[in-house]
Amino acid sequence: MEPVCGSTGNYTAKSTYESNLLALLPSLASNGSNQGFYKDTTGRVPDQVYALILCRGDTNTSACRNCLDLARQDALQLCPYNKAATIWYDNCLLRYSNSNFLNSTDNSNVIYMWNTQNVTDDLDKFNKLAGELVNRTSQYAAFNSSRRFGTGEANFTATDPNIYGLAQCTRDLSGDQCYK
Repeated sequence: MEPVCGSTGNYTAKSTYESNLLALLPSLASNGSNQGFYKDTTGRVPDQVYALILCRGDTNTSACRNCLDLARQDALQLCPYNKAATIWYDNCLLRYSNSNFLNSTDNSNVIYMWNTQNVTDDLDKFNKLAGELVNRTSQYAAFNSSRRFGTGEANFTATDPNIYGLAQCTRDLSGDQCYK
């Protein structure tokens, strides 16, 4: 997926912000890959860096670490000198910013993904089932999973048999915040 480079400003080479960022990024993967989630801050305003990592709830430690190492490299290459970046991959998320986003919901960078093949049967039925599936997996992730992760599937038709869903929140959010 494409990175989301933030709009909160840029830093310069050899600046205090860059030093803080380069010190924080490696510690995220080393401290978070075992649990699949980690958040931290370093520095002082105006050079403070807020960051978190999140690995997909069904990803093992090794895959999580590999994904986070790649995300760290790509963030610096794809969003050079940007004070904020979000990198999404199939198995992980890396986000950092000079603005504090930790412990709060932020739906400004929502990504919707779908199969590019058209639904060949009843579209209304598909939309209803997909909506119910999203609600069910979101509710499970928010209130029934310590990892804030849920998956599910719904049977659609014989020609398009299954609809799959996945929901995940960062573990610094309450169940109610996650479910929003």
